[in-house]
Amino acid sequence: MLNYTLKSANRDELLPYYKYLKLFLTALVKIPCAPLTAVWRGVTKDLSADFLPGTSMTWWAFSSCTTSLTVLENSMYLGTTGTRTLFSVETINGRSITAHSHFVTEDKRLLLPGTHMIVVSQLTPAPDLYIIHLKQVIPEETLLELPFEGAQLYPKKKRSWYQKKRFILPLCLCMLLCIGAIIIGTIIGVQKPNQISSILFL
Repeated sequence: MLNYTLKSANRDELLPYYKYLKLFLTALVKIPCAPLTAVWRGVTKDLSADFLPGTSMTWWAFSSCTTSLTVLENSMYLGTTGTRTLFSVETINGRSITAHSHFVTEDKRLLLPGTHMIVVSQLTPAPDLYIIHLKQVIPEETLLELPFEGAQLYPKKKRSWYQKKRFILPLCLCMLLCIGAIIIGTIIGVQKPNQISSILFL
């Protein structure tokens, strides 16, 4: 019911769920982001016309995915016959919920509401089977408000080596200049007393 309401264009319908959503998201964002990986999700219908390559798409519902294709062969999920759409999603902030799931043997990942993606490609390897490759990207505008101050929806950006180098090189240069100034100052300081002594004894 909640997922159905999350997909609704009328956001006022979410008001009865506000406190539950805040509580759930508060707990969920405390689970670290899973490593960047491809996860799978399947539905028993043809959605290829809704996911054209090059377009962007936002999933507003909580989306349960798996890292194992064999799980989707179960008739409870995708099965092996009939019309099916299989999504391959490159995620950046999925949460691993295996430890909190009833099915502890399945490596489950949960995608948050407002997961924004671009459609990379489509493939039809067999009749009635459609594979859609999606890549999650960070949206330009905020699609999901933080449940509390300081919450992390996405993994922290790691500064690449060349960015670190931009700061390290100037720092090393300053240190070398300081050391050089100290050495020159010491030499001059030693030379001046010697010059004064020479003048006094002339």
